[in-house]
Amino acid sequence: MECSDKSNHAEKKTEEPPVSQTNDSIGESKNSQKESKRKFWSVVKAASYYCFSPFRYMDSVGFFTAVLCFVAWLQWQTFEKTDRTLRDTLDSTNITNRPFVFAKGVTIDPNIVRGYWTFAIPIENSGNTPTREMDSLTISGLVAPSDPEEVFVRTPKSAYDAPGTIPQRWPGSLLGPKAQAHLLGSQTGMPAITISKMADDRQNYYISGVIHYRDAFVGTPEHITKFCYAVIPFKEGTETRVNYDRCLYWNCADEDCKTDRERWDHDLKIANMPKKSQ
Repeated sequence: MECSDKSNHAEKKTEEPPVSQTNDSIGESKNSQKESKRKFWSVVKAASYYCFSPFRYMDSVGFFTAVLCFVAWLQWQTFEKTDRTLRDTLDSTNITNRPFVFAKGVTIDPNIVRGYWTFAIPIENSGNTPTREMDSLTISGLVAPSDPEEVFVRTPKSAYDAPGTIPQRWPGSLLGPKAQAHLLGSQTGMPAITISKMADDRQNYYISGVIHYRDAFVGTPEHITKFCYAVIPFKEGTETRVNYDRCLYWNCADEDCKTDRERWDHDLKIANMPKKSQ
């Protein structure tokens, strides 16, 4: 019996682990927990720096601002292109529909007043809209005219303020789209006996003038049309007849009138140059 109890007790003792081995296991477990905690807090610290660092925030804001600026630039380019397209369309519409006023020669009639030849300037608005603030001036005489605009700018707008010797301006006229009319103030005439003598002397009678007007569109410049015709009496057998022809200058419109004036100044300068003595 004693041998049996000792044997059992010995077996129980061999089943218990040594004390040193248990302590090592506990130490390894604690070290493992510390390493896990260290890694955890390292991750938390890194995440905190990434999410809450002011420098990182500034970088994010800068990037976001750059994106917004790029988007705004793209939108601005789109708006600019759209605006240019709209302006081009508007300009094209204005040009297509604006009034175009021009002179159509000289109406010659010896039958309105007995023994008197009458002349007038017919005009036409070939545009699709009426004129606004139309103002005109007509000059007639036996001398080839200079620029009618020079007379226009020094002529009072109101006829009541103008001396009798100064041609009269006709402000406030209206000419509708596709309409034709005789220009106000352009009617003139000469006795038949004077016309007959001019035919014998081969002398011309000149009618010139200028028309200022605006269109119905906002922001458009004032338009200008100049005209000049030579009324030419001539003999056909014993009968006196009258025809007309365009002058060399002062038949222009808008920007072309600048070129016309330059041509006049150039030719006038050459005509007034002293001739070389032979």
